[in-house]
Amino acid sequence: MPPYAIPRLPGAIVDRDKKLLKNVKQKVLLHEPATFIGMAGVGKDHLFTAVVQYLESNRPKEYELFVCNTISVEELREFIAILQKQDTPVIACINIFLTEDASWLVDALDNLRYKHQEGFIFYLFSGTKEVYSAFNVTSKALMQYLTMLHLVNYNDAKQIIAEHTNKIKSNLSEDEKKEIFELSCGHAGLVKALTLLRLENPDARFTSTFLLAQPSMVYKLSSILKDFPAEIIDKVVHGQLTNTEKTQLRQIGLLQGDKFFNPLLSDMYRMIHANKRDFSFLEERVYDLLCQQTGKIVSKNDIAKAIWGEDDWEIKYSEWAISQLMYRMKKKLVKLEPSATIKVAKGKGYLLQA
Repeated sequence: MPPYAIPRLPGAIVDRDKKLLKNVKQKVLLHEPATFIGMAGVGKDHLFTAVVQYLESNRPKEYELFVCNTISVEELREFIAILQKQDTPVIACINIFLTEDASWLVDALDNLRYKHQEGFIFYLFSGTKEVYSAFNVTSKALMQYLTMLHLVNYNDAKQIIAEHTNKIKSNLSEDEKKEIFELSCGHAGLVKALTLLRLENPDARFTSTFLLAQPSMVYKLSSILKDFPAEIIDKVVHGQLTNTEKTQLRQIGLLQGDKFFNPLLSDMYRMIHANKRDFSFLEERVYDLLCQQTGKIVSKNDIAKAIWGEDDWEIKYSEWAISQLMYRMKKKLVKLEPSATIKVAKGKGYLLQA
């Protein structure tokens, strides 16, 4: 058996993961495999660690435990090659974080399961990017063992918050905890990042502009976006998803309705693409609004909401500011996207023709 270190559990297990761990325990008794898929940062590493610790001391005696926790495709292929040489009962626990699609892994594990039947059990933990191709074609090898890692509820979020506040013997008010949960939308990684930001910035107002200026938030949000093919993220932003794609992305948890589960993801996308188009953050936000309504008039009020936000647009409304922003965008589009033009609908608003 290849050497491995038993991972150390970084903290208490939240209720969501307790339920999933209970599910794994039942599957071990039944000699059944499982695949756990979740967006970047939802907590799959934590669950993987808990499962490995459980299997180390509670697996059936006749099974040998093989563990692979890797970011390397080469290492993963070597691990699979080792598994293929085994002729005694095996439980394989695999956690991957790769930069490319690894849907081949799903088929390799399924083939080993077919060959050895109950003599081969696997527990695979993966982000969405690594197995998106298999998920996209509803691969039988993936879907028959699939469990999605979803967002956490408020009680779980409070447990994550307490885990970090207790380390420094600090505390947050109930209102601050609720704010963190609402801004995170139940994403475990964002709960952690927002908790640490609040502890470091007790008096800060957590606006979108402030949060997107924080490296920890930029990393978490961009990691979620990068966990999906770029063309899929583009289609989400511009409202071009097929019904099948919407269903799949809702199942994964990226979408609520037709939009990102967390509005900060839309702002993160705009910030990334503003740099590519030489648009400012606000210009990119307005451009996305126009793209979603290509060929249709977008009212000045809706543009104002995109610029100043739903709560402040009426107070800050300025015809001159809107006019100047649209003028700058029109000039930039001439160079960047010659086929697209912004036209004025006098007295009504603006429209994008592409």
